[in-house]
Amino acid sequence: FSQSCSTLRGGHPVSVAAVSATLRRIDQDGLVERADSLDTVLRTRLTQIASHHPSVRSVDGLGLHWTVELHGDGWRDWPADTSEISPVHRVIAAALDQGVLLAAGAGEMSVFIAPPLIISDAETDMILNALDHALGAADAVMAEESLL
Repeated sequence: FSQSCSTLRGGHPVSVAAVSATLRRIDQDGLVERADSLDTVLRTRLTQIASHHPSVRSVDGLGLHWTVELHGDGWRDWPADTSEISPVHRVIAAALDQGVLLAAGAGEMSVFIAPPLIISDAETDMILNALDHALGAADAVMAEESLL
């Protein structure tokens, strides 16, 4: 089966119109500047949160794209056939109990945080407060398992 996709790669008018409208809206709403200002908020708060959770190994990110890595051997040593819940999935479950959906990053030892560009200050606080609480669960589990 052979089919030319040149209209998809060649700038089909409908595709160009959608991209143009999206870029115009990002510019009009100041979303790039908003992401830049939230970078400072997230960097500061995530660093503060990490400082009082021994389960956190590192925090890294930029703008609205962040990873909180937990201590442990990570995905290389996590057995695929276990029914045990990984520490990162315990964090995700504890955050979900507070109405916040987080995601596992690469492997089994990092939490991925990437809110939408249109996130409000209140929603940002909700995510960070839920993460702070959820990491408390990871601290307890990892201390019991002597991973700290």
